[in-house]
Amino acid sequence: MLLVIKTRKSLFSKLKKIVERLHPYQVVEIIALPLVDVDRKYRDWLRKETS
Repeated sequence: MLLVIKTRKSLFSKLKKIVERLHPYQVVEIIALPLVDVDRKYRDWLRKETS
């Protein structure tokens, strides 16, 4: 199963700790992907939703 969570870089550490605590696996795959190019409307939406 794959879970995709969208967040800001500044919130990643907090999110990572929550996922590690709640996930049943001993080793959890948690990765962050850089945004190379983002549509302005999407970027604005993401900033608003993660405020």
